[in-house]
Amino acid sequence: NRHQTLIIGGFNSSSYPNRMKSTEVISSIGAEKGKDFPVTISNSCVIKINSTCALVIAGVQDGMYSTSTWYVDLPSLQFTPGLSIKTRRYGHGCATFHLGGKVFGVVAGGLSYDDGKESSTEIIDLDQNSPTWTEGMQEKATIVYL
Repeated sequence: NRHQTLIIGGFNSSSYPNRMKSTEVISSIGAEKGKDFPVTISNSCVIKINSTCALVIAGVQDGMYSTSTWYVDLPSLQFTPGLSIKTRRYGHGCATFHLGGKVFGVVAGGLSYDDGKESSTEIIDLDQNSPTWTEGMQEKATIVYL
């Protein structure tokens, strides 16, 4: 629900390898351990598609820069593989937007597989029965990450 936050993966500074696959649901009454994510994951991005579904996008999964995405059934915390994005990236941004009665997802920036600054975008029409990622505009200016 809108009064809860789902946390997926991250880092554990007290162990090696330090990437995690745990999940937690945080609310005003505290934190509750959730089901483990299928892979260790960090530096990913998550968009909420609707009230029952979210999409986890790329990041570092099982120690590798990834193009993999995962659908999350929010009520049950079940994870299902999604359609891979085109560019391996981590530390990127993502969001949903509404246009013409449709819901779109966008992923942008981050760092690429070769540790370069990634300036591309990818867009997906989340209302399609078989959605695909489409490459968007590529920024011509240098992107500075703080």
